[in-house]
Amino acid sequence: MPKQTAEPAKVGGQPLPDGLADLLNKKIREFEQIGAEENEKTLKAQKGKTKAVAKTKLKEAKQIMNNDALASEKVKTLWERLQAEH
Repeated sequence: MPKQTAEPAKVGGQPLPDGLADLLNKKIREFEQIGAEENEKTLKAQKGKTKAVAKTKLKEAKQIMNNDALASEKVKTLWERLQAEH
């Protein structure tokens, strides 16, 4: 296999000056990093919201289970709420 050499970046068939190519690569890396950071922030926010919803649902289920109603009524109530969510 022949060795491939790195060719200078070209625009319209003309090679870019070294400084401009380096600046362009730097800006590309900056944009990629910013995008990755934004995705990470969004993911953390979604996890926080999901965790809060899960805690609320757990509290609701505990309240139903601590209710003085019959066990069959508790199960029925829990089942109805689960079906309503999905």
